[in-house]
Amino acid sequence: MAMLKNPDGSATSASRRVEAALADTPTLVDAISDWLYRTPIQGSMPGRPGTTRGRAFIDSYCAAHAGSRAPRWRWPEATATWPTPTASTSGSSARIDGARDFLLATDVAEPDRARALAVRAPR
Repeated sequence: MAMLKNPDGSATSASRRVEAALADTPTLVDAISDWLYRTPIQGSMPGRPGTTRGRAFIDSYCAAHAGSRAPRWRWPEATATWPTPTASTSGSSARIDGARDFLLATDVAEPDRARALAVRAPR
């Protein structure tokens, strides 16, 4: 921000515009997060009975993706030098586990986890 100001430290029109933009709230991220927090996941909302449906939905969502990553074909024998599908899917379980951890907000402190879970969950 200091780079936008005059050499003597006084504000310029550019620094004033940036300061005004930074002060303008809510930000787009805040507005979308608030909206997603209020959007139910499978009919359940944080703090209301039935919130376990959100967890069940995330588990089934990740299981469906795990199933879609399973190889369903093999290369013909004539092209045996080509890599097999299992070589390309070897890291898929780690990616799905990482997605599950993200959706369950395991990286967020417990007091804020319900809100993060509501914002991150697929709908």
